[in-house]
Amino acid sequence: RSGERSCCCKKRREMVVAATRLGAAAVSRGGAAFHLARRRVPARGGGVPAAGRWLSSTTSSGEESSKEGSSSEAAEEANEGEERVAAALAERDEFKDKWMRSLAEMENMRRIKDKDVQNARDYSVQKFAKSMLEVSDSLGYALDAARNDDASLKTLVDGVDLTKSQLVKALGEHGVVEFCRVGDKFDPNLHQALFEVDDPDNEPSTVAQVLKTGFTIRDRVLRAAQVGVVKARPSD
Repeated sequence: RSGERSCCCKKRREMVVAATRLGAAAVSRGGAAFHLARRRVPARGGGVPAAGRWLSSTTSSGEESSKEGSSSEAAEEANEGEERVAAALAERDEFKDKWMRSLAEMENMRRIKDKDVQNARDYSVQKFAKSMLEVSDSLGYALDAARNDDASLKTLVDGVDLTKSQLVKALGEHGVVEFCRVGDKFDPNLHQALFEVDDPDNEPSTVAQVLKTGFTIRDRVLRAAQVGVVKARPSD
């Protein structure tokens, strides 16, 4: 009987230990379920649990920070865009101002050029005409002297000769030079042969007689001289 009692006591202890373990496990499972329920189920009065509030606050703060960051970047980009637009407008205005000034300068230059060309056309002979006035005065003096009662042929000749000298001088001042004398070598570029003459005293193909003197202006022939040329002698 004592052995049976000890065996029964041992079994009772084992049952108590097993029940204790089962209870502890049930309690731990119940606590975990309770905590999970507290997280999921809202508190009384429609509130949000502390854990939920912490998660929501963390999420909202993160979203707000991201929104603030994106808004600041957008503001910086907008500022940069405005600065670029302002710089482009300033550059455009500068180029427009330069273009307008260039147009104004070109227009002024065109007007000045047109005025100079017109003045050159209208007054190009002003200096030449002024020099011809002295020739006209000399001709008038010669005619007045010829009309006098005591006028002589020599006085008239001297007056005409003086007038011609003044005319040649006035022409020379403007680049017009008289050429061609008797005895000059005939040059078809400068002389126009109207006839040939026999002249044993002069060389053949030379100017024997001058009908009209020639004139050059600078390096161009203004008028060829009209002359008579010595005829070539027949060969022996």
